[in-house]
Amino acid sequence: MDVLLMHPNDNVLQAVAPLAAGRVVEAAGLSLTLAAAIPSGHKIARRAIAAGDLIIKYGQPIGRATADIAAGEHVHVHNVESLRGRGDLPAPAALIRGDAAVEAKATFEGELPAASFMGYRRRDGRVGVRNYVLVMSTVQCANGAVRRIGQALPDVVALPHIYGCSQLGDDLAQTRRTLEGFADHPNVAAVLLVSLGCESLASVEMAEQLKARGVNCELIGVQESGGTAATIARGTAIAQEMLRAAARVPRTPGTPGGVWVLRACPS
Repeated sequence: MDVLLMHPNDNVLQAVAPLAAGRVVEAAGLSLTLAAAIPSGHKIARRAIAAGDLIIKYGQPIGRATADIAAGEHVHVHNVESLRGRGDLPAPAALIRGDAAVEAKATFEGELPAASFMGYRRRDGRVGVRNYVLVMSTVQCANGAVRRIGQALPDVVALPHIYGCSQLGDDLAQTRRTLEGFADHPNVAAVLLVSLGCESLASVEMAEQLKARGVNCELIGVQESGGTAATIARGTAIAQEMLRAAARVPRTPGTPGGVWVLRACPS
């Protein structure tokens, strides 16, 4: 397999490996000859795209063509512009020229603005597109309990890691900032922290500061709970209740301005 079609209404394909110019690729019954070399992960025009047309991937508009793009041509920053932050997306009945209509349907009473979506609004105004319950160790020694809670409750996100013990100074501070970032992310409805009880990381202090910032956070420890088995049972019960509470959180209209986007920066 050379390419993927992410959604039937997409007008681009995604390369799953580096592809040479002139290679013939096939997807959804079409054969395309590549006009140029395509890096792995990059987009290829599935059909001719006129300048000004929307680029559709995952069934959603991700940009606009700045030039005519032939079928089989590389689709990237040289011929596509971003729509983020411009506020000029139209609200047509059909997003894709020449295809079956992709209707913009509201999922609540009333109409959403063109650049809106249904998300989970957090206490500080940020909007999550997911509503996860996170079970996270504060130290690698608690990873076993975290994994077992995750196995018992597949709907939680279990996050073990190798840090929190025998760390000092800036190294320890960075670990704490990273864990706090996970816990306070707008896609997280609640977080259960699982500690050992004697780690370098100040887990009690971190939990209290997260709560002070409005994070739905609970902390349990292996030592104070009476061992790993007791911690798993206690943590599973707490996480189960967090899942129930998260399921009651309604989606409300949000705008892209409240969304956090993570970028991987080159080293």
